[in-house]
Amino acid sequence: MPEGPNAYPIYPETTDCECKLPSYCQRHRCEKPDDLHRLCQTNPRIFDLWERGLGPGQTRVTRQTPCRHKGEHVDEVLCKSCQGHVRIKIFSCQLHGRCSLSTKVAAFVCCALCTDYELGIAPAALLTTKDLLIHS
Repeated sequence: MPEGPNAYPIYPETTDCECKLPSYCQRHRCEKPDDLHRLCQTNPRIFDLWERGLGPGQTRVTRQTPCRHKGEHVDEVLCKSCQGHVRIKIFSCQLHGRCSLSTKVAAFVCCALCTDYELGIAPAALLTTKDLLIHS
């Protein structure tokens, strides 16, 4: 493996990639070797897939218990990448204002990818089948 500050080529940054070197990406929760790191920095379409939790190397996360910061259902937004007229539920969030459960949409944080997720102990009455469904 190359070493030193000039070991990896610098690519023109055209995305919001935060990683300076190929390694484990905290934002997208996956390992990115040099070729995937380069794509993340320079390819907006691939970067968007990672943002939605669908990028190379990512696994869909299903969290059976809602985050302790998740609040009530407050809105719904049309999923622009889905076929048909799929609406994604938006919930209030004590940390981020608003969030979606399993699909990254617009400017909302996605619980499935959120690094601030904390296991919540919710009463069984608060867990509904609709809360646990995976949107794909």
